[in-house]
Amino acid sequence: MSYLFRKNLSKWKIVLWPIAISIAASSLTMISRSNQVATVLRVNGESVSYRTFNARVRDFQEQINIRRSEARSRGIPADFYLQLFGLTDPTQAAIDALIYEAIIASTLKPLSVSLHEEVVSKEILKTLPADFLDASGNVDMQTYRRFMQMRHMHVVDFEDRKEEEMQRDLFDRFVGDAAYVSHKERRQSLEENLVKKSFNVAKVEMSHVRKNVSREETSNAELESFYESSKEQYRVPEKRTFAYWVVSPSVAEHKVTVANEAVESFYEKNKNTLYRVAPRVKVRHILIPADIDGARKLADDLHAQITRDPSIFEKLAEEYSADKETARVGGVRDFFSRGTYDKAFEQAAFRLKQAQELAPVTKVDAGFEIIQLLERIPASEKSLSEVRGEIEKTVRAKKAADWTRIHMEKIKKDAANSQEAIIEITNAAESHKELASVEESKANTHTLEGQIVKNGFTLYAVDSYSFFTHNDSYVLVQLKGKEGSYIKPYKEVAKAVEADLISSKAVSRVREIATAMTASIRDGASLKEASKEYDASYSTSGYLSLAGGDKDDFKAAPGLLKKAFSLTNSQQVVLHFAGNDAYLVTLRGIDEESAKDVEASAAQSSPADEQLSEESSVLSQAFVSSLLRNAHVEFNQKQLSQGQQDPIPYEI
Repeated sequence: MSYLFRKNLSKWKIVLWPIAISIAASSLTMISRSNQVATVLRVNGESVSYRTFNARVRDFQEQINIRRSEARSRGIPADFYLQLFGLTDPTQAAIDALIYEAIIASTLKPLSVSLHEEVVSKEILKTLPADFLDASGNVDMQTYRRFMQMRHMHVVDFEDRKEEEMQRDLFDRFVGDAAYVSHKERRQSLEENLVKKSFNVAKVEMSHVRKNVSREETSNAELESFYESSKEQYRVPEKRTFAYWVVSPSVAEHKVTVANEAVESFYEKNKNTLYRVAPRVKVRHILIPADIDGARKLADDLHAQITRDPSIFEKLAEEYSADKETARVGGVRDFFSRGTYDKAFEQAAFRLKQAQELAPVTKVDAGFEIIQLLERIPASEKSLSEVRGEIEKTVRAKKAADWTRIHMEKIKKDAANSQEAIIEITNAAESHKELASVEESKANTHTLEGQIVKNGFTLYAVDSYSFFTHNDSYVLVQLKGKEGSYIKPYKEVAKAVEADLISSKAVSRVREIATAMTASIRDGASLKEASKEYDASYSTSGYLSLAGGDKDDFKAAPGLLKKAFSLTNSQQVVLHFAGNDAYLVTLRGIDEESAKDVEASAAQSSPADEQLSEESSVLSQAFVSSLLRNAHVEFNQKQLSQGQQDPIPYEI
């Protein structure tokens, strides 16, 4: 649904049909571009078009460019700074965002959530620059549409996306407000934070059991059988060797020419936006402060006097205006553009068209203003001669980037018949290096080398090429060689097989001992007796509170103390595995004073607001996580592999 766009159509009666025809032509143009509407991925059966995907990649790339500039200005390494914001890969970020948005949209769809037009319009206005408003406070639709064109978006797409963002915010609030803390949960929370308990703790330690197992005899047949059943863990992964070249598009600037026609065309297309000089006005004014008695009446009286005799404005400004700086010069405010003074003051000033014209008394934050226009300079554009150098630099950089990308794509598509392009690109490279015998699993995608490995493992044939962008440069990758994956023969790994078999037996033995000890305790034995029988370590704790943190044996077993606090009598036992070690815990005693504190607190009012807020946040995150885990996502790898293409034009 289009909000500002649709609301303003009634003001364009003269140009309505040309706009409609233009939009229709644009639609036909877009339809003809079948690759732009092709499906990139499906989320629970709902399609995401290439156009939507491409636009979102572009959004994230713009964010990356902004963050990179911030990093440079702050003297922070750009890659590290981007990692902090999760913006290392615009393509992956776009995929993640689109999957999340599609899942939320499908969840909201049966709820029929709709937002009032005025609410959406107000949110859209907040995102637009102040100078998008005309003298009457309405949106200048031509400026609005040009702004969207610069962002390669249709105004309808922009407004629809804003509404979808607002609906997702509502979704988060819906889920959060659904959180409810029951009486049982409240009591459990109180017990965890207030009550103190002491415990008996036994530990079946893997290292101790392993020593015992290693003393047992192991036959060759058993070793070979273990090897045959677990061969994959002795596999040597595939390794590859890559050559790569880092090429900055700036090095290609001397290879391109900028025709005068290209400069003039760029100027004509962008003079109303990039090179526009905003209108300015020069006025006289008298400010009557709001905090004096009869301020409005005084302003009205002065306005009436000036209406009868405009020549006295200067004298009255010197006598009455609270703006002492301008009062000394007869109330003159020299030329200014929008965004300089109080909004109401500027609106009144810019509505004046003729010299000496007087505005009605205007209410501003500081009081009441009487405003007279002295001179007006209309909006204009910088001349071509003023900006020619800037345009030539911009066009040259764009052509150089295109030259580099085209050569890269040609090499990637058909390296065998692109020797000339390979020579030109490699000669222009800032650096040329090799990565020898690297495994795909060892790639750290946050580094240049990691991205090279990730990209290079998409290649299949030796001497084939691929490329990607990194820090405003292109990186050309060549697959130089492969070392195939293979499983090491038994003779080469015999010692490793023996060690692994002993470890495997020890893991099983730990679980057998822990299970036997649990059964023994349930049959009436104490944890101390069971520990002695099965050669496990045994200890006792003092009185502990769950809120006090892990202590002693509990430090080595994350989560064990919380499980132990679920025990209510000495006949119960908790079995907990931490790594390959097993822990058994029984209740030794409960501190009576802390138990009384729980009873007293449970009798008081409902849980604190901050606890409910925390529960709400956890519930919301858990619900969204469950949606993501259960989502069915299908990718069109062919479309994704094309990467981001040139911006999609909207001819409105």
